[in-house]
Amino acid sequence: SGEDLLWFSGSVPASRPGQSDAVVLSFANPPTLDELRDEYFARLLQRFHGNRRRVAEVSGISERNLYRLLRKDDDPAAAATEAAG
Repeated sequence: SGEDLLWFSGSVPASRPGQSDAVVLSFANPPTLDELRDEYFARLLQRFHGNRRRVAEVSGISERNLYRLLRKDDDPAAAATEAAG
């Protein structure tokens, strides 16, 4: 059975009436920080229909930083080059 982690409750307004505002992340084993981050952003992107500006806003980070975090997973070489530069 997987472990459920209640990431937060009440912090993100539901995007539709009647939708829960809790975000629950489930993992078969204790997740790494990268796995938590990836799943968290994936759930928020789903909830807000891909609206990255809204995801950044509710995450408390800049939209630019969100793009960097998302791109880090897509292209590790590009993220390493950007971090060095």
